[in-house]
Amino acid sequence: MKVFNDFAENTKNDFYLIAFGIGAIALTTLIKTLIGEVLSGILRVASALLLGYATIVFAGHIKDFFVLNPDFITDQQHSVYRKNIFAGCGLCVVLMFLSLYAVVSIFL
Repeated sequence: MKVFNDFAENTKNDFYLIAFGIGAIALTTLIKTLIGEVLSGILRVASALLLGYATIVFAGHIKDFFVLNPDFITDQQHSVYRKNIFAGCGLCVVLMFLSLYAVVSIFL
């Protein structure tokens, strides 16, 4: 299935953005006492924006997959790929909440 292979190739690139965004959020949280709360807050907002961007790009790839395969949910040929696509949808939701929490936690 070429469309799924294209989706998998695109998500490899998205993984690097997501990993860097999560790593940057964790790092800015851990070194808050070393660099100060203001600089840590600015870096955390930038990291959350990067993670939000990565989430939007990832969600766009999932949407493109569904547009190219409108019968994806009902066709039994695609049953092998369903878990992967649905896990990607769940990951988008989790990343959205993580980005929101990273920004909100600055003010708490």
